[in-house]
Amino acid sequence: MPDLIDGETGEVIEATALARREAPPPPVHGEMALGGLTASSPTEIVERAASVAAALQDVIEQQKLYELVGKDKRKHITIDGWNVLGSLACVHTRERHVARLPDGTWEAHVEVVAIRGGVERVIGEASGMCSPTEPRQSGAAQFQLRSMAITRARSRAYRACLGWVVSMAGYVPDGPESLADSAEPTRAARPTATPAAKRAPFDRARTVQAFARIGVTSDELDSWGGGTLADLEVGQQDELRRIYAAIVAAPEAERERVIREYFPAF
Repeated sequence: MPDLIDGETGEVIEATALARREAPPPPVHGEMALGGLTASSPTEIVERAASVAAALQDVIEQQKLYELVGKDKRKHITIDGWNVLGSLACVHTRERHVARLPDGTWEAHVEVVAIRGGVERVIGEASGMCSPTEPRQSGAAQFQLRSMAITRARSRAYRACLGWVVSMAGYVPDGPESLADSAEPTRAARPTATPAAKRAPFDRARTVQAFARIGVTSDELDSWGGGTLADLEVGQQDELRRIYAAIVAAPEAERERVIREYFPAF
């Protein structure tokens, strides 16, 4: 393989270094993946996706990382919401090509990179464009057109890989910036916290069952809460959801260590 020039930095990359950077980890028989997270069965990958979707929903609703689009005011997550999902699934986007075309349109191409075992691997890609002739872009500066092209490419790349997780969380897996100008989005106001009255009730039985599947006993849960789960405050319930997502997201070999960080052995 000949030496290449890095599209981001312009530096010369030796062929051996490039191969080492892009090479995927050794395949594991029967292994499945959700971004940078791995699982050994379809059931486990769905469970992991469900936990990621639950954690994603908490952040998006609390920070209002969505826009309401159309007459039915459906929720489309913003690029910030996609970035949160990328972090939860151990992936990120990387620019590969951004250029201004002769007609003034900006075009961007990005890759979705998963991190598994400390090794980066490209798992998806997409492109996006932004034209100064679009009604909402009238009078926009060049840097704004360029930025919007990149944003569209990033949201589409995330959607291609993880759009089904967004659907599980209850949102439309289309970025509002990619919709037609006739569907003018309305950004949701961002309160400091989600009103407790609108939150779903805390289900102790389902929580115990979910944690039991990953190796945490009901006694450990009660001890963590300083009493019983039925007495948990709203903030503690949110924290417990985040702990569950962190444990499920941990590699199998590291899961026991992560569990004991939150639930020290008796």
